[in-house]
Amino acid sequence: MDEVSELGAELQRIRDNRWAAREKRKNAELLRKIKEEELAGRPRKLPKILELWQSRLPSRPYCTNNFESGVKIRSQNNALTHKEIQPNSPWEKQCLVIDVDHSKPLRPNVPPPNILVTNPNTGHRHAIFLWKTPVLVGPNASKKAVNYYNDIAVALRIALEGDPNYRGTLCHNPLHLDWQTEILSQKLYQLKDFRETLESIKAEHPLPLRKPTERVNAVLGRNCSTWDACRHKAYALGPRPDLYDLVRAEVDAYNQENNEPPLSVRECYHIARSITRYVMRGRRQLLISKTHTPALQASRGRASGVARRGRTADQRDRAIALHQDGKTQIEIARILAVHQSTICRWLKDCGKNMHEPIQDNSGGGGLRALAVGQTHISKSQRDLRHYGRVRAPGRSPKSGGPQGKSQILKKSGGSKLFTDAQDCGGYPSPLSSPLTLFAGPAVANLSKIDHSAN
Repeated sequence: MDEVSELGAELQRIRDNRWAAREKRKNAELLRKIKEEELAGRPRKLPKILELWQSRLPSRPYCTNNFESGVKIRSQNNALTHKEIQPNSPWEKQCLVIDVDHSKPLRPNVPPPNILVTNPNTGHRHAIFLWKTPVLVGPNASKKAVNYYNDIAVALRIALEGDPNYRGTLCHNPLHLDWQTEILSQKLYQLKDFRETLESIKAEHPLPLRKPTERVNAVLGRNCSTWDACRHKAYALGPRPDLYDLVRAEVDAYNQENNEPPLSVRECYHIARSITRYVMRGRRQLLISKTHTPALQASRGRASGVARRGRTADQRDRAIALHQDGKTQIEIARILAVHQSTICRWLKDCGKNMHEPIQDNSGGGGLRALAVGQTHISKSQRDLRHYGRVRAPGRSPKSGGPQGKSQILKKSGGSKLFTDAQDCGGYPSPLSSPLTLFAGPAVANLSKIDHSAN
């Protein structure tokens, strides 16, 4: 049975190779005709896979014919006439590009790239995998999806023996006549199509661990990540004469610490110069003065609070109803699947902090006052219990002589003791009735007072 299965697998491999060779010849012939028509001045008809790649390009991509002369931003039609072009938008990946710096055959058990662009002088290639749906990699993207995309990119780079320092910012333009373009597959890929490839690569050797800065570089590239990390400190400094020197020092420090390999001196100069020019123009300060004034920020905060309270109105009403039915905060929190501190805050905000005396079983004697919805003893109540034991009217805490008013020792933590009916807000005076103590928000009617300390 093993021999039969091996024979079947070998026959399937032969069929796949023949089909791939036939498709390769067909696509090469089609591209040859396209180039002949272009040289003759006739309008050319691109294959569907190249039309899709071209339609997804940024509206104003980076492009160049020689990296030594620098990279320029041009319109899409102008950029398509250059050898190197930016294939992806900053926050969206329409394709994955692997820099294959060798002329060896590609790995057979890996899905073939859609487009293979070869430099005829060196034999080095750019393998382009097109996604059926562009992959979002910006700040609003799913972190799990971005990490999965990065793992697949690393696995394909290992499988194809690609350049680990290549970030995919620019790639060979498959429409340029100086390159040899091959279409190896018409199928648009999804991330799940590379699950087996990722698992097989992981089985051979674990993927290298990435630092957070390396993951950012994998998405943005070294230049963009350096600019993004250094610009915020320049914004905080504001326009000043020595701004360029400060920004340049920050860029150089970040470049040496986080970029591997480091950016060139010229690239660091342009990044620092770009940040300095923007800050010195004062546009950010003008924008903040129009859109982030204290009054606007305060109104936004109030609107946000109203919106958040509106979303939890039903739960608040139910929490109040459960509290009136005698449920504890822990039980209400378990029923509503929210934190106990949230229940406490809701009850207080809704005016349900009715005061009630609670027996003090901590060994300090007497009663302690806790408001409804209060889950722990406050500092004032703790100090009152341990240091401020209430004395009976007419007794001095030291000499035992008449005092005329209730006494409370210091260190009461800010709690206030009212001693007449007027200050008590209409409550009976403690001089003529059982002592009423107001400690913070809590109220306790202490009909029994511990005089053991006297």
